[in-house]
Amino acid sequence: MEGDENPLKSEVTPQVNEVEPQVNKVTPQVNEVEPREVDVKPHETGAEPRESDVEAHENVSRSEIEKINPRLNFLNSLSCSTIPSPKVHSELRTLNIGLCSKVTDQCLRQIATFCPDLRELDINGCFNTTDLGISYIVRGCQRLELLNISSGSMIQKMSLTDQSLVSIATHCEFLRRLHVEKNPLMSLEGYKNFFDNCPLPCTVSLTTKSPEILKMDVLMVEDSGNKCKRVNVFSKGCYKGNIHQLDVLLYNSDGHILE
Repeated sequence: MEGDENPLKSEVTPQVNEVEPQVNKVTPQVNEVEPREVDVKPHETGAEPRESDVEAHENVSRSEIEKINPRLNFLNSLSCSTIPSPKVHSELRTLNIGLCSKVTDQCLRQIATFCPDLRELDINGCFNTTDLGISYIVRGCQRLELLNISSGSMIQKMSLTDQSLVSIATHCEFLRRLHVEKNPLMSLEGYKNFFDNCPLPCTVSLTTKSPEILKMDVLMVEDSGNKCKRVNVFSKGCYKGNIHQLDVLLYNSDGHILE
């Protein structure tokens, strides 16, 4: 029996030896997979970035922009319907959001509601505003002392007309400084009407093609109390040959002149 067992053992041994090289063959296959997983990067291979990566990048960019542009933060807060009370910004006195394309009539309506105690407002170059937006502002912020509604550019103009001048003269009794430069839809008659009805003293910075405004006699007005409204016109220069830049100072004969 012992002689019969020996050949069986000798046959089993090579079978085990044959399995070992099979295991060894699997090892290089695993090693080949690892570098392929590590080397696959969207920005290197041209593959489409994952949606999660795009969202993370957009969130970072948005937060950085909001830190850099506080005006955008303020406008975003105004357009938010969850503001609990119109007194949120009631302590705000000065607001400069000029040259911002996001400002619309609806935005000005919200500013008039949430910032009723404004003293100075600069919306020059906000080309998406109209006479309606100015009406919201002057009715809601009646203690304004300075208002800048200049176009800011002769290329991209605001669409404000003489109606804005009428609204301002009617509601802004504390106004002391008005900027209306480069508003081509405002006429000489509109300016003269504003000069007749605006609060005193007041300085108006404007541009006009009409040389008639340079004549003092045209702008002299006498009110019912026989008090002469004096008008001083100061030329700041002329550009494009026929567009005058002026400061017009209006005051009563017995009143104080703005410095």
